[in-house]
Amino acid sequence: MFACKKLYNLFFSTLNTVFLQFLHNSKVRIMSDKLKDMLEYYRTQSELSDPGDFDYLYEGLPDDIPSLIKAVQNVILHFFWVYTDQNYGISLKDIASTGRNPNEEHNLRKISDRLAKFVALKDEPIIVPREFTERTVGNCRDYSLLLISILRHKGIPARERSGVASYLHPPPKKFLKIILFVSTGTKKNRNGY
Repeated sequence: MFACKKLYNLFFSTLNTVFLQFLHNSKVRIMSDKLKDMLEYYRTQSELSDPGDFDYLYEGLPDDIPSLIKAVQNVILHFFWVYTDQNYGISLKDIASTGRNPNEEHNLRKISDRLAKFVALKDEPIIVPREFTERTVGNCRDYSLLLISILRHKGIPARERSGVASYLHPPPKKFLKIILFVSTGTKKNRNGY
């Protein structure tokens, strides 16, 4: 009886270990598939990030993030930074005096619409430096969305997350924190991203 019980325990212990290993491997495979699906999702253009007919503007852009940020800054003037002429040296009034409506530009949501306006102002590649009056008026979200669009065009998964940064001291009246997540395919940072 003792030998049967020992054999019984060994059998179910082994069966349990094999079953747990099977569950673990299944979970790993499922997690791996979910990660692949997620990366593919963030590699694919959305309705807002799709450059449409203006994807040719992305050709020849550099591959490193700092250079891409400079290219993005060449497309957009921040609405609140041109509210007065103290930052860029021009104001919304200066832009409006050229027949443009800065509020309409600020409200452009789709990258294809922003790039259409960009080309209408001056049909040159994104990388070519422009005068401030030849850039579109936007905000933080537009900077990050354009960078996301470029990265996705290059096949790099990217997404944006934003929220209010109330932890700043002293807290500003309004401050929006926009974070751009980019998958480099290398090691994760301490937060697992």
